[in-house]
Amino acid sequence: MTERPKDAVIICHPLKLIFIKTKKVGGTSFEIALSSFCDDDRIITPISPADEQMRAGLGYRAGAK
Repeated sequence: MTERPKDAVIICHPLKLIFIKTKKVGGTSFEIALSSFCDDDRIITPISPADEQMRAGLGYRAGAK
């Protein structure tokens, strides 16, 4: 199992949204979908390498490293 950041967050000003991920509530799926709305000015924390690969495959912006 890969380790991910303890505090996962996306800040998206155009949507007036701050997303703080919790465990076991579908947060990674929401995080991947939400990243499709984010450009380079938005803050996105990284997710697991496998999930980052899925996000990149969908053409969405990756989390910061």
